[in-house]
Amino acid sequence: MIGAAVLAYTVLWWFHERTRWGSIVRAVVDKPEIAEGLGINTSIVAQGVFGLGLFWQVLQEFSDVPSRPFTPAWTSGTSLAFVVVILGGMGSLKERQ
Repeated sequence: MIGAAVLAYTVLWWFHERTRWGSIVRAVVDKPEIAEGLGINTSIVAQGVFGLGLFWQVLQEFSDVPSRPFTPAWTSGTSLAFVVVILGGMGSLKERQ
């Protein structure tokens, strides 16, 4: 599990910091008005990021199934933590100044 977490973090960091899509996501998060002015559809980007987060959550839920009895997805502690992160807003993997 630790190896999977390190791999997931590395992939997300690489995507966020080293790809064109990552720079588009950062632009939409930091300055959505300017991103729209550059022709980026901020609604589609926001939905895509939400979908990516949902994908990681579902992947985590299914990887956790063998270690505990099956319960409805939104009652587990990790699912509730996911909701808290979504409601709290999208942060970054590292602090930028």
